[in-house]
Amino acid sequence: MRKKNAGKAPSIQFYFKDFVADMREHEMEIVGAWMLILCQIWHENTNGKITKNINQLARIMQTTVPQAQNIIEYIETKNIANVTKHNGDITIINRRYERECKLRKNNRLRQEKHRNKNDDDDNNANITLPSSSSSSSSLKNIYKKENLDESKEEKPITVKIDFNFEKRKFTEITEADTNSWKEAYPAVDIVGEIRRAREWLLSHPEKRKKNYRRFLTGWFSRSQEKGGSRGYQNNHDPPGTDADAAAKREIEQTRKLIESSRKFKKA
Repeated sequence: MRKKNAGKAPSIQFYFKDFVADMREHEMEIVGAWMLILCQIWHENTNGKITKNINQLARIMQTTVPQAQNIIEYIETKNIANVTKHNGDITIINRRYERECKLRKNNRLRQEKHRNKNDDDDNNANITLPSSSSSSSSLKNIYKKENLDESKEEKPITVKIDFNFEKRKFTEITEADTNSWKEAYPAVDIVGEIRRAREWLLSHPEKRKKNYRRFLTGWFSRSQEKGGSRGYQNNHDPPGTDADAAAKREIEQTRKLIESSRKFKKA
């Protein structure tokens, strides 16, 4: 019997930098209520959305029904989330979580399709052809035609990315690639990190890669885990504003806390 939360991530992928930037202008009551809603969305594993009546939502937000109504109206008005109402039920959708769920689902389906294709290829390889030369030739032609048809239908999803050391640049990076990376690594300045990766490769010509697409995605992933590209605002406030300075201070304080914790553990 399949468990209800099978396949659910064991923890929330929380982008604290984006959360602080998004919720900076809102009251603590709104921030706390929104955090509780996010936790409930993750707990129910419903692809980034939650549907409840107002009494249930009030219990989730640990407040009264009138106050819960005010909070939901505020969330909808300020476009913090998508809110729809139908027959007494209220659906709240976390847009980012919904996009990530769709991305994970598409990746899982693509991997399953690839595995099934490999299984079919293995099964075809185990088929023993008739001894007759004419029948054997005929069957081989059939398999050849089927394989050609499959190759036409299943065009490569991705193009191989390479790096030209003479021209000092990556080749075959498409607009679709950059858009996909921006969605997968929202806290990362994709264009800026590509430039940094280029300079690193030029400084280490002996460390050539066989798979530059994997090299770049690994580079973006490490940048995302470290809090994103320094100074990158992810379409929030422009650099140089008071909000930008406040975000930097908050990040620096978090970094110092982490370092202090590490020193304490070593001691």
